[in-house]
Amino acid sequence: MPPLYTIRTRARPACRLQQGSALIWALFFVAVTAGLLITNSWEMQANRTAMDVRYRKSAHARMIAQSALTDATAWFQRQSAQPVTTFAPKLDPEADPPLNETVDPTVGLVREFEVRGGLWARYEVRKDECLDVSSSYGETAGKVWDVGARGILFERVDASKPFNKAPNHVVGQQTLHTEVRGVPLILPASAALALTDAAQLTTAANVTLSGDSSSAAIAYKSNSGGGLLSNLLAALLGTVNGTPTGLVVPALSLTPQTLFRMRPARIEEFSDLVLQRGIYHNDRIVQDQLVYAAGELTVSPLAPLRGRMVLFVNGNFNAVAGNGSDLSGVLVVTGNTYIQGPFRLRGTLLTQGHVELGSGTGPVDILYDRASVQRVQQEIGKYRKSSSTRPNGTGGASTPVENLAADYTVMAAR
Repeated sequence: MPPLYTIRTRARPACRLQQGSALIWALFFVAVTAGLLITNSWEMQANRTAMDVRYRKSAHARMIAQSALTDATAWFQRQSAQPVTTFAPKLDPEADPPLNETVDPTVGLVREFEVRGGLWARYEVRKDECLDVSSSYGETAGKVWDVGARGILFERVDASKPFNKAPNHVVGQQTLHTEVRGVPLILPASAALALTDAAQLTTAANVTLSGDSSSAAIAYKSNSGGGLLSNLLAALLGTVNGTPTGLVVPALSLTPQTLFRMRPARIEEFSDLVLQRGIYHNDRIVQDQLVYAAGELTVSPLAPLRGRMVLFVNGNFNAVAGNGSDLSGVLVVTGNTYIQGPFRLRGTLLTQGHVELGSGTGPVDILYDRASVQRVQQEIGKYRKSSSTRPNGTGGASTPVENLAADYTVMAAR
């Protein structure tokens, strides 16, 4: 009897098997590729994190070194004998009052303070890295110092051990150098106004140029217009008086190098306030500061000049009508000077170019004030640090280009 039914098996086509294998291999390669991408991403993230940590360590160490330079400048300023000829911070807790200028007088100026947790900061201004370089600038001893500062970030595990001895260890370190000095200001004459060429001066009827019993109203080097001094003064409108009224100074020089014994770029480095935009925009009263204008400066009623200062304008100076400025001290202009009222200066104006004074909505008064001049000379002559720093090396704060490579080589070796 034949079977009621038969079971037939059908062979699976080879193409289906191949397709399944291809899918498996594709999934495998996707998994491997994803793993490589994830691993690479983790590695890149780890590298970024490590670089960020290194950068932050370097940045913090640099900030610590900057703090050391500020503290060193303050140390120079505090010393009773000026100028300072020996760098020797003291530690004497038993003195009256106690002397706590450093934690290690054998090294120099040293401070340590906690940053957070077990992370500590230390800075050092070592005696052998604080050098009197006054003779290089033709100054007397103690006037100019090249100051080196080390900023150190370290982990403190054992307070009884030095910062760089196990189990303590240094996390980051930076070394910076700069110059600490005063800014000299040598005036060529005692006068309300000093200019190179008297023929370049014009005044309006609302102008007062006034010296005092022993100072001139106007000091100048030459008069390219010719004629006698009396003829020059007669051509000026307004009020001009002093003892004498006009003074010829044959050797008069109003260059920055003569007045400050510095190039303009160096004056900028030691200034308390630097103006870059061309318009005076300081809204506070300046007291006994050195203000540097990097180019032409315009003073308007929106921000008049106020206070006592040495204002150095490396370009033209323009005080527009209605500016309402009232200042004391010294105004130095390397270019032309245009002043409209109201404007009052108690001190002295030194300008190399053309000078136009007066007109506008008020008077222009330039009155020689010996006390104000001497006050600002004294204040800017005190120790201050340059805004320019360099890595460890042998040059000054303004390192020549040819010495930069050597400085960085020394820095990298430390």
